Amino acid sequence: VYGEYNILPDLKFRTTFGLNYAGVLDTFFEPSDAMRNGVSSGVAFSSDVNGWINENTLVYTKALGKHLLTGLVGYSQQKRRSFAMNESGSQYATNNIYTLNAASIAGSVSSSASANGLSSAFARVGYSFADKYLLEGTVRRDGSSRFGANKKYAMFPAISAAWRITNEGFWNKSSFINDLKLRGSLGRTGNQDIGDYVAQGQYNTGTRYVGQSGISLGVLPNQNLTWETTDQYNIGMDVSILNSRIALNVDAYVKKTSNLLLNVPLPGTTGFSSVLQNVGATENRGLEFNLDTRNIENQKFSWSTNFNISFNRNKVVALNSGATEIILSKGAGLTGSLVSYSVLRVGEAIGSFYGWQSNGVYQYT
Repeated sequence: VYGEYNILPDLKFRTTFGLNYAGVLDTFFEPSDAMRNGVSSGVAFSSDVNGWINENTLVYTKALGKHLLTGLVGYSQQKRRSFAMNESGSQYATNNIYTLNAASIAGSVSSSASANGLSSAFARVGYSFADKYLLEGTVRRDGSSRFGANKKYAMFPAISAAWRITNEGFWNKSSFINDLKLRGSLGRTGNQDIGDYVAQGQYNTGTRYVGQSGISLGVLPNQNLTWETTDQYNIGMDVSILNSRIALNVDAYVKKTSNLLLNVPLPGTTGFSSVLQNVGATENRGLEFNLDTRNIENQKFSWSTNFNISFNRNKVVALNSGATEIILSKGAGLTGSLVSYSVLRVGEAIGSFYGWQSNGVYQYT
């Protein structure tokens, strides 16, 4: 739902509020005559996810001849909660009743709950002249509950500019190029997709030790976790010809990511397989082409095509604490032993394979 109020002819207040809910109930039953051991079993799973978001903005729009000035300031909040439960049972009295309370033996019962919140303050200002010169700047400050107490907030600025050459007076309007625009932008974005309570640590209940039930540490806390940030620099060109029947978009970009969020493996003696850390910096470079054509268009038949191709390269620029590589993952080797097969290494692509270099296969004959 939303509401608007015109404070002044050029100034408007807008508020929006949204709710979302998703519920899942899933049951599974295996009758005794379908099982080799003749034992029936059942499982029930349920989950509820709900959330809300509220956004409030002030929007300013002013046109003066060929000049257009726009501005926006706002604040938003959102929250999400989830709860899940899983139960099982076996040796049902009859195959005709498969509710869990009909099971003779109660199986495992587990549940989980989580919540997260995000608050944001943002502003945007835009200017255009005769739809030829376009300039826009934005800034936002986000705070996420997923990070530590002193690492929740980060600033994300951006600026973009464009020049529509076909709106210039010197452009030949009869040219078969009907739209030509050059553009460029630079800005910063953030990543907070790490799951809930990773920075604070997680405890598991129902853990059993020497016959007793208790609470154990399930995820190592890391209060120093902070936003993963990406600075992107982009230049591009948009061109349309033959009354926009053919449109070409070309983009070249550089992305520099710092405070990369990654699960770093730990020695088995710690009791944990990994811990999430901000481990270093990466760089991505690319060139992308997109071509759209409207080949045939009439009341009875239409035919359009799309072609795109991209050339992308990435590499690890730096790792924290002066390290040159981090072994990322392990798997079972040919002999069943645990071997590493993925590595994060300075100067090489992300997720490079790690292993022995083979000289060939030994032949007995």
